[in-house]
Amino acid sequence: MEAAIRRLEQIGAAVSGCCVVTIMLVVSADALMRYLLHAPLPWAFDLVGSYLMVAAAYLAISETFRTGDHISITLIHSLLPRRVRAIVDAIISLLALAVYAVIAIGSWNNVVEALHNHEYLPGYIAWPVWISHAPIAVGSAILVLRLLHHVFVLIYQGADPLVHSEAAHVE
Repeated sequence: MEAAIRRLEQIGAAVSGCCVVTIMLVVSADALMRYLLHAPLPWAFDLVGSYLMVAAAYLAISETFRTGDHISITLIHSLLPRRVRAIVDAIISLLALAVYAVIAIGSWNNVVEALHNHEYLPGYIAWPVWISHAPIAVGSAILVLRLLHHVFVLIYQGADPLVHSEAAHVE
Protein backbone atom coordinates (compact mmCIF):
# COMPACT_ATOMS: atom_id res chain seq x y z
CA MET A 1 0.00 0.00 0.00
CA GLU A 2 2.82 2.40 0.91
CA ALA A 3 4.53 1.92 -2.46
CA ALA A 4 1.32 2.67 -4.38
CA ILE A 5 0.62 5.80 -2.33
CA ARG A 6 4.22 6.92 -2.70
CA ARG A 7 4.05 6.47 -6.48
CA LEU A 8 0.83 8.51 -6.67
CA GLU A 9 2.51 11.23 -4.60
CA GLN A 10 5.53 11.26 -6.90
CA ILE A 11 3.34 11.57 -9.98
CA GLY A 12 1.29 14.32 -8.33
CA ALA A 13 4.42 16.22 -7.29
CA ALA A 14 5.91 15.88 -10.78
CA VAL A 15 2.76 17.18 -12.46
CA SER A 16 2.58 19.95 -9.86
CA GLY A 17 6.15 20.95 -10.65
CA CYS A 18 5.36 20.99 -14.36
CA CYS A 19 2.40 23.25 -13.63
CA VAL A 20 4.63 25.68 -11.72
CA VAL A 21 7.12 25.79 -14.61
CA THR A 22 4.25 26.29 -17.07
CA ILE A 23 2.87 29.11 -14.90
CA MET A 24 6.27 30.80 -14.99
CA LEU A 25 6.53 30.44 -18.77
CA VAL A 26 2.96 31.61 -19.49
CA VAL A 27 3.18 34.61 -17.13
CA SER A 28 6.58 35.57 -18.54
CA ALA A 29 5.34 35.25 -22.13
CA ASP A 30 2.23 37.26 -21.27
CA ALA A 31 4.31 40.03 -19.67
CA LEU A 32 6.70 40.15 -22.64
CA MET A 33 3.84 40.21 -25.13
CA ARG A 34 1.98 42.83 -23.09
CA TYR A 35 4.84 45.28 -22.60
CA LEU A 36 6.97 44.74 -25.71
CA LEU A 37 4.34 44.10 -28.37
CA HIS A 38 1.22 45.54 -26.65
CA ALA A 39 -0.47 42.21 -27.35
CA PRO A 40 -1.09 40.28 -24.11
CA LEU A 41 -2.18 36.67 -24.13
CA PRO A 42 -5.92 36.95 -23.42
CA TRP A 43 -6.18 33.34 -22.26
CA ALA A 44 -3.22 33.43 -19.84
CA PHE A 45 -5.14 34.58 -16.75
CA ASP A 46 -7.82 31.89 -17.13
CA LEU A 47 -5.28 29.13 -17.73
CA VAL A 48 -3.07 30.11 -14.80
CA GLY A 49 -5.76 31.07 -12.29
CA SER A 50 -8.35 28.39 -12.95
CA TYR A 51 -6.23 25.41 -13.94
CA LEU A 52 -2.50 25.54 -13.34
CA MET A 53 -2.56 27.09 -9.84
CA VAL A 54 -5.22 24.64 -8.69
CA ALA A 55 -3.29 21.67 -10.05
CA ALA A 56 0.03 22.92 -8.64
CA ALA A 57 -1.43 23.25 -5.15
CA TYR A 58 -3.63 20.17 -4.88
CA LEU A 59 -1.52 17.60 -6.70
CA ALA A 60 1.39 18.25 -4.34
CA ILE A 61 -0.62 18.32 -1.10
CA SER A 62 -0.01 14.70 -0.07
CA GLU A 63 3.71 14.87 -0.85
CA THR A 64 3.87 18.08 1.18
CA PHE A 65 2.26 16.30 4.14
CA ARG A 66 4.55 13.28 3.83
CA THR A 67 7.74 15.35 3.72
CA GLY A 68 6.65 17.67 6.54
CA ASP A 69 6.89 20.77 4.37
CA HIS A 70 3.56 22.12 5.58
CA ILE A 71 3.08 24.63 8.38
CA SER A 72 2.85 23.04 11.80
CA ILE A 73 3.03 24.30 15.33
CA THR A 74 4.83 21.77 17.51
CA LEU A 75 5.45 23.68 20.73
CA ILE A 76 3.26 21.49 22.95
CA HIS A 77 3.23 18.52 20.60
CA SER A 78 6.99 18.02 20.87
CA LEU A 79 6.76 17.93 24.69
CA LEU A 80 4.30 15.03 24.74
CA PRO A 81 5.42 11.47 25.45
CA ARG A 82 5.91 9.36 22.31
CA ARG A 83 2.74 7.26 22.73
CA VAL A 84 0.52 10.28 23.52
CA ARG A 85 2.03 12.08 20.53
CA ALA A 86 1.11 9.12 18.30
CA ILE A 87 -2.47 9.19 19.62
CA VAL A 88 -2.73 12.95 19.08
CA ASP A 89 -1.27 12.57 15.57
CA ALA A 90 -3.76 9.80 14.79
CA ILE A 91 -6.72 11.91 15.98
CA ILE A 92 -5.56 14.96 14.02
CA SER A 93 -4.95 12.81 10.95
CA LEU A 94 -8.44 11.31 11.23
CA LEU A 95 -9.95 14.81 11.40
CA ALA A 96 -7.92 15.91 8.37
CA LEU A 97 -8.88 12.68 6.60
CA ALA A 98 -12.58 13.47 7.14
CA VAL A 99 -12.19 17.01 5.81
CA TYR A 100 -10.22 15.96 2.73
CA ALA A 101 -12.58 13.06 2.05
CA VAL A 102 -15.44 15.57 1.90
CA ILE A 103 -13.35 17.80 -0.38
CA ALA A 104 -12.44 14.84 -2.64
CA ILE A 105 -16.02 13.61 -2.91
CA GLY A 106 -17.43 17.10 -3.42
CA SER A 107 -14.86 17.90 -6.08
CA TRP A 108 -15.47 14.59 -7.83
CA ASN A 109 -19.20 15.38 -7.85
CA ASN A 110 -18.35 18.77 -9.39
CA VAL A 111 -16.28 17.03 -12.09
CA VAL A 112 -19.13 14.67 -12.95
CA GLU A 113 -21.73 17.46 -12.92
CA ALA A 114 -19.61 19.76 -15.09
CA LEU A 115 -19.00 16.94 -17.57
CA HIS A 116 -22.67 15.98 -17.63
CA ASN A 117 -23.82 19.58 -18.11
CA HIS A 118 -21.08 20.44 -20.64
CA GLU A 119 -19.98 23.44 -18.55
CA TYR A 120 -17.35 25.83 -19.87
CA LEU A 121 -15.76 28.94 -18.40
CA PRO A 122 -16.67 32.11 -20.27
CA GLY A 123 -13.70 33.92 -21.73
CA TYR A 124 -11.40 34.13 -24.69
CA ILE A 125 -11.19 30.33 -24.76
CA ALA A 126 -14.11 28.22 -23.55
CA TRP A 127 -12.17 26.07 -21.07
CA PRO A 128 -14.02 22.99 -19.75
CA VAL A 129 -14.93 23.49 -16.07
CA TRP A 130 -14.41 19.86 -15.07
CA ILE A 131 -10.66 20.14 -15.68
CA SER A 132 -10.36 22.77 -12.95
CA HIS A 133 -12.09 20.50 -10.39
CA ALA A 134 -10.25 17.28 -11.26
CA PRO A 135 -6.91 18.14 -9.57
CA ILE A 136 -8.76 19.00 -6.35
CA ALA A 137 -10.48 15.61 -6.35
CA VAL A 138 -7.33 13.68 -7.28
CA GLY A 139 -4.98 15.52 -4.92
CA SER A 140 -7.41 15.28 -2.01
CA ALA A 141 -8.01 11.58 -2.67
CA ILE A 142 -4.27 10.88 -2.61
CA LEU A 143 -3.99 12.76 0.68
CA VAL A 144 -6.89 10.73 2.09
CA LEU A 145 -5.03 7.53 1.20
CA ARG A 146 -1.83 8.87 2.80
CA LEU A 147 -3.67 9.94 5.96
CA LEU A 148 -5.45 6.58 6.23
CA HIS A 149 -2.15 4.74 5.89
CA HIS A 150 -0.53 7.15 8.36
CA VAL A 151 -3.23 6.50 10.98
CA PHE A 152 -2.85 2.72 10.67
CA VAL A 153 0.93 2.95 10.99
CA LEU A 154 0.61 5.23 14.02
CA ILE A 155 -1.83 2.86 15.69
CA TYR A 156 0.18 -0.30 15.05
CA GLN A 157 3.75 1.02 15.28
CA GLY A 158 3.44 4.16 17.43
CA ALA A 159 5.26 6.26 14.83
CA ASP A 160 5.31 6.62 11.07
CA PRO A 161 8.92 6.79 9.89
CA LEU A 162 7.82 7.58 6.32
CA VAL A 163 5.97 10.78 7.28
CA HIS A 164 8.39 13.49 8.32
CA SER A 165 7.51 15.50 11.38
CA GLU A 166 9.79 17.68 13.50
CA ALA A 167 8.00 16.49 16.62
CA ALA A 168 8.38 12.83 15.61
CA HIS A 169 12.16 13.18 15.96
CA VAL A 170 12.00 14.62 19.48
CA GLU A 171 12.56 12.08 22.26
